This record gives sequence, C-alpha cells and structure tokens, in this order.
Amino acid sequence: MKKKLVAAIFSCSALLVAGSAMSADTIKIGYNIPMTGDIPKVGESSKFSAEMLKADINGAGGLEVGGKKYMLEFIYEDNEAKAESAVTTALKLIDKDQVLAMIGPNSSKQAVPAGQVADDNETVMVTPWSTNPDTTLDRPWVFRAAFLDPFQGPVAVNFAVKTFNAKTAAVQACGSCLHDAADIVAHRACDHHTGVGVYEQLWDGRLRQPLRIGTDDFNHIRGFAANRDLAWPC
Repeated sequence: MKKKLVAAIFSCSALLVAGSAMSADTIKIGYNIPMTGDIPKVGESSKFSAEMLKADINGAGGLEVGGKKYMLEFIYEDNEAKAESAVTTALKLIDKDQVLAMIGPNSSKQAVPAGQVADDNETVMVTPWSTNPDTTLDRPWVFRAAFLDPFQGPVAVNFAVKTFNAKTAAVQACGSCLHDAADIVAHRACDHHTGVGVYEQLWDGRLRQPLRIGTDDFNHIRGFAANRDLAWPC
C-alpha cells in the first residue's frame, strides 16, 4: 500500500509545473476511501499508510518538485463503500477542498462513477486496486495501480491449468464485484483462454446475506468449492 501511495503522489506532483489550485508551499491530496460501511478496515489501513508516508516526506523537509520542496496535506473523506457517496466525496474534494489530486476509491463499484467525476473536472485520480476496465476507459485523468480483470483472469487460470492441470473452476463473488468476477474471470478467462469450461457463481438470493462483509459462517462456501480445481475469490 505504501509503495503504491508513493508512486501515486510522485505522479500527481508532476502537475505542479503546470500550476494548480494549491497553496504556494503545500501539495493538497484528497483520499476518497471507505472509513465506514462494508469495508471500513480498507479506509483505516489506507489512512494509516498515508499518514506514515506523509510523516516520512514532511519530516525530510517535504516533496521536492522542480527544485522546490512542498509539504504534503492529506484530506480524508468517507465514501461509505457506496457508489453515490464516492461521487459526492469526489465532488467535495474537487470543488470545496480544491485538491490537486485524489487517491481512491479503492473498489471498482465506487471507482467507476468517481472516475467520471474526476475526468470531467480534469482532476487526477489514482485508484489503488480497482480492476474494472471502465474505471480508466477513455478517461485520461484517471489511473490505476492494479492490473485489469481481463489480464488477471487469464494469468490466474493459465497458471492453474499448467501447474495443477485444473479442469473446473468455482467463482466466489460478493456484491459489488459479482459481474467482474463471474463475467470477466469465468467467461473470458476460463472459457475463452484455457479450456477450463466449467464454472459456477456462488451467488443467488439465498446466499446474498451470508456473503456480506462480517459473516462468520463460510461452510456453504467451503462445500461449494470442494470439488473444483480452481477457486477464484472476489
């Protein structure tokens, strides 16, 4: 996480040479992260790692850009792990806080709509681990630190086929990543790339609640994937 933040901040700092809405001696970066909702630990760890990075850089006198050093200022906003909140948060960071750039959202469910806001407002956005191609598609102001689903799927399945002679696959999907996991991974990776042609979705109305964050009963998941050669978790 920390290495990704370093890369993102150094990429964003390149914008300084062209001028930006920022104070003379400070680079202001916004964080669009889930501090509440289904995945609060993601927001918590994002903030902790960002604060560690900021302490390191500011403690050394700031981030040097074009021969001048700038102190870092981070603004953290909670997107509640919701798409609509991610959009609202992005608008606040851009319009009210006037950040130079944004880190996050992390998940594709929030990153796709927030990315449109960032691109429309010509504000750099870097998502740490959104893998949905739509997050950055035709959006020159939006970047990612992770691979795309259409790339990851074939790599994982090819590895399973070549290394373990896998013939069947189980796709475990939860909520926001159902379509990414089932459609992109299973269809494209399994059926089209490797001949692993049998896959099933661990998702229907009956399993909706047990798959939510915080569940402590995974017996049905273990039984579901027990007879498959490859299990792909969302």
